[in-house]
Amino acid sequence: QMCIRDSCQDFKEKGQVVQLKGHKQCITALDFTYDGKQVITVGKDAAILRWDIETQKKVVLNHGYEKDKFGHKASILCMDINYDGSLMLTAGKDRLIKLWDLKSDKTIFTFKGHRGPITGIKFKQNSNEFCSISNDRTFKLWDANEKAYIDTYFGHSEEINQIDSLADDQMITCGFDKKVIVWKIKDESQLVYSGHDYSIDNIKALAPSMFISGSQDGSVSLWGLGKKKPVYSLETVSYTHLTLPTIYSVQISVVAVSLKKK
Repeated sequence: QMCIRDSCQDFKEKGQVVQLKGHKQCITALDFTYDGKQVITVGKDAAILRWDIETQKKVVLNHGYEKDKFGHKASILCMDINYDGSLMLTAGKDRLIKLWDLKSDKTIFTFKGHRGPITGIKFKQNSNEFCSISNDRTFKLWDANEKAYIDTYFGHSEEINQIDSLADDQMITCGFDKKVIVWKIKDESQLVYSGHDYSIDNIKALAPSMFISGSQDGSVSLWGLGKKKPVYSLETVSYTHLTLPTIYSVQISVVAVSLKKK
């Protein structure tokens, strides 16, 4: 089950909430289509569903690993849509990355290379090159246009949990090793940040030089590229009910005034 609340002012006053049901197991990731009128969801049932927000009708791109031989063979853990809305990536426990054509809703290629479940995947900004992270502790770079593997990078000492795009050639990741890494892909270098006491489960870019992280220690931290420690932190967040995209899209003003300076 998924709930969508419209963030426009008219709907905020009305409190309109749309509930969409269709997955047989929990939803693990979602993203809006390029025009913002539809949302695509993936889940532990390995199903991929496209929803029309206005009509609430769904289209099944993939029925799940028990019914569809062309999709994933195990739970889907992550997804991403490219800059112009034409391509989508999905990945998960089967260690495969599926490339989808969103005009035909068909798979067009499968990337292989990770040795553990893939926990995050992200297109570069304004590009069809993309990066993936995994429980195998690696950060990999691929090219969707050429359908090719490019390189593997190392930096995390434990499983990597989340990835986001910070700038054209910069990605950020976080993991069980309590580290945030900024990957400067073009320069083949990295910046390492620390400040949480437990695993960092979520990370979200706010600007090319600013990002926010959420940890199992119950804290949310705001970071700037110029400092290796958090600029501000909120220490009493119940992380079990927290998703950073929610903070970014709906509650960032609340977080900005609530954080205390380190």
